[in-house]
Amino acid sequence: MRLEKKGFPKKKGIKWTLTGSIGILGLIIHMMYVYGHRPLDPVAIIVSNNFLIPIPIAMLYYGLIREDTWPARRLSGKIAEILGRSSYSFYLLHTIIIQYVSVPLLSSFFGGHRKLDVFVTLTGTYLLSILLFMLYEEPLNLLIRRIFLSKEKKNYPVVAGNTSSG
Repeated sequence: MRLEKKGFPKKKGIKWTLTGSIGILGLIIHMMYVYGHRPLDPVAIIVSNNFLIPIPIAMLYYGLIREDTWPARRLSGKIAEILGRSSYSFYLLHTIIIQYVSVPLLSSFFGGHRKLDVFVTLTGTYLLSILLFMLYEEPLNLLIRRIFLSKEKKNYPVVAGNTSSG
């Protein structure tokens, strides 16, 4: 966030974004192979998940942050910002929605169409999380910040012209 405010220039090109994306795709294919063969190889799983996958993920992040690419522009937009800021609300709501709404009600409502059930559950949960964020989480966050900022100003008054420390 601070780099963005300083106006750090974005680089032309897609080297890091593309390399990271290809690396992630390659490791997903590798993990599908590893998990698809029984008995599972715990060493291959640990090496893939803990040591190999972080490298292309870091490359992708670096590319998204520093390169001027289509995915970076999409992820910098307002919709992505709202989805990201409401993700904690989504995290809190998703199990409740799945357990008490989706499984008992939607699965019978859609006649066993699992993909439609998942899509409606995901969409509905994200809409609820956005509403919860905008109507509860963000206003409460701003209120708490105002309260603590006003207390800091009262506890630490700034005296004009007094910059000495001793």
